[in-house]
Amino acid sequence: MSQRKISFSFLFSFFLAVFSFLTLISSGSLDSEDGWLYASVARNIYYHHQVSAAPDEYPDLNVHMNSEKGSDGVWRAPGSLGYSLSLVPAVFLSDLVHQAYRVSPSQHFPLEHDWSFHLFASFTNAFYGAILAVVLLLYAQELHFSVKESVLISLLTLGTTSLLPLAKFSFAHMMFITFLITTFYFIKRFGRTQKIYYLFASAVTFLFLAISYNETFTLTVFPLGIYLLIHLTPKQRRIALLLAGVGFFCLLGMMTAIKSSFLDLILRTIKISPKILFEGVWGYLFSPGKSIFLYSPPLLIVPFFWHKMKRSIKPELIAASILTFCYLYVLGSASISKLGILQPIWHGGMNWGVRYISPLIPLWMFVVFDIFRSLRPLQKKLIVVPLFLLGAWIQLVGVSTSYLLQYIDLPYNFFIGKTEVLVYEYASFIPRYTPLYTLSKEFIKLTLDVPKTLITGKYHVEFFDGFDPPYKSGAGVLRGFRKEGHISFTQPSKDPIKISFALLNLPDIIKNQQPAKIVLLLNGQFLKEVILLPQKDQELQLIIPTEQLLLKNTIVFQVTYNQKLVSPQVIYIKKMMVDDTVVNLSSLDYPDMSNLGTATTMRSYEYSGKVITDQWAFWQMRARVNERTLDYWWVKNLYYWDRPVFFIWSFVALNVSAFVLSTFFTIKILFSKMD
Repeated sequence: MSQRKISFSFLFSFFLAVFSFLTLISSGSLDSEDGWLYASVARNIYYHHQVSAAPDEYPDLNVHMNSEKGSDGVWRAPGSLGYSLSLVPAVFLSDLVHQAYRVSPSQHFPLEHDWSFHLFASFTNAFYGAILAVVLLLYAQELHFSVKESVLISLLTLGTTSLLPLAKFSFAHMMFITFLITTFYFIKRFGRTQKIYYLFASAVTFLFLAISYNETFTLTVFPLGIYLLIHLTPKQRRIALLLAGVGFFCLLGMMTAIKSSFLDLILRTIKISPKILFEGVWGYLFSPGKSIFLYSPPLLIVPFFWHKMKRSIKPELIAASILTFCYLYVLGSASISKLGILQPIWHGGMNWGVRYISPLIPLWMFVVFDIFRSLRPLQKKLIVVPLFLLGAWIQLVGVSTSYLLQYIDLPYNFFIGKTEVLVYEYASFIPRYTPLYTLSKEFIKLTLDVPKTLITGKYHVEFFDGFDPPYKSGAGVLRGFRKEGHISFTQPSKDPIKISFALLNLPDIIKNQQPAKIVLLLNGQFLKEVILLPQKDQELQLIIPTEQLLLKNTIVFQVTYNQKLVSPQVIYIKKMMVDDTVVNLSSLDYPDMSNLGTATTMRSYEYSGKVITDQWAFWQMRARVNERTLDYWWVKNLYYWDRPVFFIWSFVALNVSAFVLSTFFTIKILFSKMD
């Protein structure tokens, strides 16, 4: 197929379309321990001009982040300096917001919340995902696909494989993958044009690759080297091999100088547990919980139709095969020692999909699309299209729900003899616990529950402070509080309002239960006092005259006990009615409890932040919202009342407008000027 030159305006429009789409599906938060650690380095670079991490202050002042204290007393993050540098612009933008509202930034990130930094930082991988989309498009052009085919290849590779969730979650892998594929691309360009600046560009992108994540960049050296040799002329190949030989002996001399030997290095490399290697490779390829084929179904086209490959894709096939061997061998056998017992870590811990071997996906997807061109129409309709649709569904599930839910309610570990089996391992191999099944159910449930979480009714009743999340029981949905519960409602007319409650005082432990004394306040004024006996339902009716009502009103339940409680007791609202209208008890309304909250909304905290000041309590409160809502930043903002509404929705409008306009111009240019 003939190649057509792609204009810069088209590439920019395409980049902006992909970027604005990926930002729309961002979570608005840093959702991993790795992300918090790299973000802490970024904050220290910006505020203190030091490449250092937050100290280990868990559990009193901060969360655990795997930072390491050096001999010089400085705390550092292991690897990923590049990703930390990528987060510095987010720190800068967040700092502008803090300066605008004259609020100091949080001191103990991430335990002390900062929604503005989380929001901007969550767009970082969207940026790298958009760059990857552009590189994939250009790379497909080098493989002699048409422009329209290249656009489709780029979008399907990003949208139907586990690359899409990586463009959302706060891991460094998307940056790593982007620079890896860019390095391959520049080598390909050099091979076709023989222009030396492409070779130089590949060296530069490899340097960025090396600092993107961790030492696993070394696994790419051999595949990249072989790929380069394939694209060299015979004379260039001889020179390259000579330089490689000189470099090898220099490295050997360096190892000898540090009292090591090449033989020792080889022995350390091959000294692995065959059992862990088998488990890791099997897990990566065939397990119901971590198989790369399950999380990226289009890759199944390769083993299904391997005989359809063409010679033109041979360099990419060789590079992909070598890269796959390196990754499966090294990461499949990866382990750490706990009490003298090797513990496998190939699963990658808490994450969605197979992030450790995700760098394999782009090259194999080029092989997939090369095979696609040789398939018959019936094969495409019956096999290929369903695989891509399945891939799109899996990525939709992955980006719409918090990946933290995939192990919810599962025991963290159990022991077989002296061997500890973690949830990440048994959930990978036992089908009923596979995250694909668990999160698919959770995604459907969360989607169906969206109206329930938002509906506040005619009177806009909000359980906005002090309340636990909705609790589903045999008697229906309950809303519980312990010391205080704050409810707000509006007055749509000038008539008196009748409010009724069905209350229940329920202790966690039956022994030593006590009656609860409840004082009700309306807009700060005493309204009523009731005694609620334990385990007894009680009806409470209020008739509030017009003169006591405001446009927006607040009822506060204050609970006290005659004696100190031996075990916690919870006051539940089983039913609430306003003027004979049943109130939805499933709505979610919470304070975000960030350091910007009161400054940006001019609303004061009355319970959380005033009576309750424990940052861990606020952390748990935000976790409730994460678990019960779709994982998009603009969706989550619907549930926090102390975030600036105008700023947030202006940002949403800008995001949507950028996506619509850039998509329009991309399609217009694609179909008007290109093949």
